[in-house]
Amino acid sequence: MKTIYLGILFMAVAVSAMADSVTFTRIQGGPPLPGVSDAETKMGTIHGADFTNIKPQIQKIIATLVKHERWLPKEAAWYDVGPDAGYMSAVVELDGEEYTINSWYPSKRSSMTIAVSETQGLVSVKSRKEKDAIEAKNTAAYREIVSIFDLIPEPKKKDAPTERDFQPSPAPDSSPAACSESGEA
Repeated sequence: MKTIYLGILFMAVAVSAMADSVTFTRIQGGPPLPGVSDAETKMGTIHGADFTNIKPQIQKIIATLVKHERWLPKEAAWYDVGPDAGYMSAVVELDGEEYTINSWYPSKRSSMTIAVSETQGLVSVKSRKEKDAIEAKNTAAYREIVSIFDLIPEPKKKDAPTERDFQPSPAPDSSPAACSESGEA
């Protein structure tokens, strides 16, 4: 009986470890119109051995997340977004629990005209120096949580077409017959 119990326990732990993952999705913002807002683009999933390599980092992010004032335990979610704004979502499955982090930070962090402030939302800026000064005021906890978006997998590059795959577009027909049909001469 003890052997069966240990076997079931081992399988439960193994299945739980296999299910650990983080999935990234871009949510399109905009007016609340079908097909315009809330359109989702999958950005990638990290699981298996790749997840195992980042698990300590994910555990640290989650530990910070659940202590943050914006953490919503009933929804198991954290929101750092505004109305009609696009954002990124990271759904973490860890040890049988699911955590969702939603933020517009990753979509605006490379903008030179917008700073992302933990307390003020999106702020219009005139320089890199102003952007850096505003974002430097974000708490260490905020920076830790949004660091999850640094883990978004790079898209796999498609192989360059081979000569066999390459199909050039046909040149426009400039024969006299084609020109006369179009009214050109």
